[in-house]
Amino acid sequence: MIIQQISFYLMDTDKIKLHKSKFYGAVLQDPKVYQLSTTELDENNKPKGEEKVVLRSDFAKFIADKVVIEPEETDDVLVEVVAPVLKAGKMKWKGVFDGKPITFNMIDSDFKSSVLSGEVSFTSGTSIRCGIQFEKAMGDDGEIKITHQYL
Repeated sequence: MIIQQISFYLMDTDKIKLHKSKFYGAVLQDPKVYQLSTTELDENNKPKGEEKVVLRSDFAKFIADKVVIEPEETDDVLVEVVAPVLKAGKMKWKGVFDGKPITFNMIDSDFKSSVLSGEVSFTSGTSIRCGIQFEKAMGDDGEIKITHQYL
């Protein structure tokens, strides 16, 4: 029973989905492949159930454009602002979070307006307490990387 639960978990992991998608994408390129079939085996290599067949017309259903990773959010963190954006536009801010340099988009329009109007000014070592959201994506190698950060 535990092995079955683990196998269901593995089937749903993002890395498995990515590799399965790449596999179906590759076999779709070969015009000689018209179907794939699988059979689940028990510990003695005996079939546990019926053979499952996927026809070529269904290959595209297993190909994912991208694997969606839920963003990670952290509230009440301290970010040292190294390079605020002091001009209107879509430029990114720079800061230090958890001892590492980050580039981020400031999404708080009220705070941005306060900075642009001069109500809030920055000096060396200025930090802000805020929430931060990390958007993530899975690379072709299956590794998860942070793609964007929002404060």
